[in-house]
Amino acid sequence: MALSKDDFFSQPDPLTASDYEATLSRVLPANSEMLLMLAVLEEAIDCYKRFLFAKDRKGQKLFAEAESWILDRDDDALFSFDNVCDVLGLNAGYLRGGLQQWKEAQLVNRKESPHGLRDQRARRRKDVA
Repeated sequence: MALSKDDFFSQPDPLTASDYEATLSRVLPANSEMLLMLAVLEEAIDCYKRFLFAKDRKGQKLFAEAESWILDRDDDALFSFDNVCDVLGLNAGYLRGGLQQWKEAQLVNRKESPHGLRDQRARRRKDVA
């Protein structure tokens, strides 16, 4: 005989509160730490890209710190670039190389364009129109 909807929802939960907490404590710390590491990595990449051409001291400092963190291969700290990438399953060397290539391309584009980003945006608008 099948259970009605009322009977189904009135059944006791097979997990006790202690079972639930034990399961949660095994799952969340690893995921929480990974999420924190991902947030640190995202913030560093964002600062690296956003402040490459910063004119103010704060932006220049943020870029320098992000670049230093990304390029440092000798840091064995828990939140070093290499360790964060390793924990997240990313190839640190590949990501580091890609970011350096992106930076070089931005520097070349800036040298070729006397008006910098403003000129590049104007060219894109012409291409779209």
